[in-house]
Amino acid sequence: MADLGSAVVAFSGGVDSAVLLAAAQRALPGKAVAVLAVSPSFPAWEYADAVALASELGQQLILAHTQEVEDPRYARNGVDRCFYCKSALFEACERVRTEHNLAAIVYGAHLDDLGDDRPGHLAATQRGIAAPLITAGMGKAAVRAAAEHYQLRVAQKPALACLSSRFPHGTPIDAARLKQVGDAEHALILLGFRRVRVRFHGELARVELDADEMARMLDPAVRDAVVQGVTKAGFTHVTLDLAGYRMGGANRANARLPLLS
Repeated sequence: MADLGSAVVAFSGGVDSAVLLAAAQRALPGKAVAVLAVSPSFPAWEYADAVALASELGQQLILAHTQEVEDPRYARNGVDRCFYCKSALFEACERVRTEHNLAAIVYGAHLDDLGDDRPGHLAATQRGIAAPLITAGMGKAAVRAAAEHYQLRVAQKPALACLSSRFPHGTPIDAARLKQVGDAEHALILLGFRRVRVRFHGELARVELDADEMARMLDPAVRDAVVQGVTKAGFTHVTLDLAGYRMGGANRANARLPLLS
């Protein structure tokens, strides 16, 4: 990080970008600016927490209203959706970099990300965006260890993917649908569930939880509260996926559940 001279840090409030920001503050004192994307695809409660975390760290934070949801290439939700999302983010970061005369843009990809399908990483590579965690040879376990070392309160925070990841590829995305999913997940988070995914299948919401949290659904009061919260968000049917939470769970269902236009 010190070799960069100065940098814009793409910041989301998750553990990866928080570690990157903490490192930048130490390696580039006074020469690092954090940029937080504001978008319908970013949950409102996560936005508030990211702003709070930056304030706790004493970090200058610039809010960038990205417009990826209005891009038809993003909204059609093809397999390249993340490319256009990250492109919008990096374009916003580039504007900040130019305005503040900073040398580089960095984002929080780590080694474990390289084993997955990541169109967003392609967007970063094409634009010359630096990934210091990858350069340092750090996977997720090392990132969490660094977060503990820096005493970041998000050290054990569950991974967060944007709300668009709740839609099977081919199901169009818009701001209203993103809000529907976000409201449903927030209702479950308020009930104390730690890691939640509400997968969108039209009128049906497919809820994914960690296996150790599924037993709570056997409590009639909890179950009724879940149904009430998810239907209030706009869904008609609420289902619990017995396979539990898994990364990319929306698209593993493509072959079994219909896509919605």
